[in-house]
Amino acid sequence: MIRLLAAAACTALLSTAAHAQTINDVYSANSTADAIAAQRVLVDPVNGNGVVTPNMANINPDLGIYGPKWGGDVTGTASVTTGNSDTTDIGVFGRMGTTRGLLTHEFSGGYGYATGADETTKNKLYGAYQLNRSFADGKWGLDGRTYGYATVRTVFDQLGAFRHDHFVGVGLGHVIVSDDRTRWTLEAGPGFRYTKANDGGGEFNIAARAASRFNYAVNDNVGFRNDTTVLWSPDDTAIINDTFLRFGLSENLDAKLGLLVEYHTDPAEGNDNTDTTTYAGIGYRF
Repeated sequence: MIRLLAAAACTALLSTAAHAQTINDVYSANSTADAIAAQRVLVDPVNGNGVVTPNMANINPDLGIYGPKWGGDVTGTASVTTGNSDTTDIGVFGRMGTTRGLLTHEFSGGYGYATGADETTKNKLYGAYQLNRSFADGKWGLDGRTYGYATVRTVFDQLGAFRHDHFVGVGLGHVIVSDDRTRWTLEAGPGFRYTKANDGGGEFNIAARAASRFNYAVNDNVGFRNDTTVLWSPDDTAIINDTFLRFGLSENLDAKLGLLVEYHTDPAEGNDNTDTTTYAGIGYRF
């Protein structure tokens, strides 16, 4: 499978045909990995009541620019993992969302499972929900580059640094860079975190979250993305970094090659600090 994906990557890099989205469509100044942060808005010209709706021309679920209909993507992967679990495994992950006026709802998650030597070598389930509220209406003197958010993240990892790792929090996000090829947004805010080790011991603490989403258009068919999330609590700090290349195969299909690194300063006793996953997959956009 990896050989097939490598061949697809080479084809996409050399291709000049715009069978996938063009740079202007995907990475223009009006597109972003964060739906609300750079969303253009239009006041309803019929009712004149200040109702704000997304500019339909900028909708791109692939990067989190959602319209009133649900949109998103799902990817099937094959991966090699080293750390707390040394496996070759399969998995699935994706995200979907919708924008209604100033509010965007986004769900994301995935599942990975593997067996070896007649035993389970990986069993990880994770999910997240985020609600963004754009300040494109000028509330509190802010603009559409700034948004407030509330987020929930939950992880079950049978062989990870913690068996359970859950976070809930709020905060602000802002677009740092926005041009024809580059998009970079930052988020930060407080919250609460619950971690539970495999031996049954659990901790509930105040916490803080910081996140970065960076997108860069290599050419019309190839995109680079780096997502970094830092979760701090008194007992442990987690740093999750997901970097991948996306190669357009058709209007609705992508090939993805990525590296996911998860580091914990104080994992549960007997577990490694770092999990590293390399993955390759085929994604479908809807």
